[in-house]
Order: sequence, then C-alpha cells, then structure tokens
Amino acid sequence: MFRALLDTNVIISATRYGGIPRECLRRGLGGELVLVTSRELLDELERTLSRRFAMGTEVAAFIRRDIESVSEIVDVTAVERVARDPADDMVVAAARAGNVDHLVTGDRDLLELDVPALSIVTPRRFIEILDAASNRGSR
Repeated sequence: MFRALLDTNVIISATRYGGIPRECLRRGLGGELVLVTSRELLDELERTLSRRFAMGTEVAAFIRRDIESVSEIVDVTAVERVARDPADDMVVAAARAGNVDHLVTGDRDLLELDVPALSIVTPRRFIEILDAASNRGSR
C-alpha cells in the first residue's frame, strides 16, 4: 500500500473544486493508501481554509478532523532548507519523516525540486501511479 502526503493545496482543491485532487483525497479517505501528514500541515490546512477561503472555523475544523482521523501523523524534528519558499521546507520534512512513497502537490516550486529518495508528483500523475499499481495487482 502506498504512503502519500497530500500537500495542503491538493486537499484545498479537493474540498473546493473536486476533480482529480478530490479523487486523490477520496482514495486516501477510503483506505486505498496511507495518508501521512503532520500537525504543522494540519494547522496550515485549517488556517488556510478558515481565513483565505472563508469557510468558517467550524467547517475548517471539521475538514481537519476528517483528514486527521484517517492519517498517520508524523513528528517533524528536522526541517532542512531545500525549497525556494521556506513553507515548502516543512512539507518536504513531513514527507521525509513519514517515509512516503509520493508527495502529491500542485505547487510548481515543489514539483521542480530534486529531493533524493522522494517522489514529488502532481495529483494527475499520482492517480496514474495508483491505477497502474492496481492494474498490476489485479492480473
């Protein structure tokens, strides 16, 4: 089973717009993969939903709890400077701490990174990977 960290932008896109990001989240919530996150990323998610997208604190807290209830929460003890945006460093650190197979993001800065032993992919590519693995397993 794949271990994946869905970046905050993927979760927000999933909840606000649907499409492929929602499919990534649906598969995580449905137990097809292990979702990995950190308290810091959950805080960012809740803060962004309630402030930037004006979803209201109750809705933002509900979404956070829903993600948190099915995710493996990792402790980030070391944040190495690897990205142009310091906020992205926390995402990479959480992915490393969680020993994920894939960091799923729509953030171009993260997608351009070359981080050893970390696959950073778009939501579309992640669904392709999941589908290919599923097809191999059903043969």
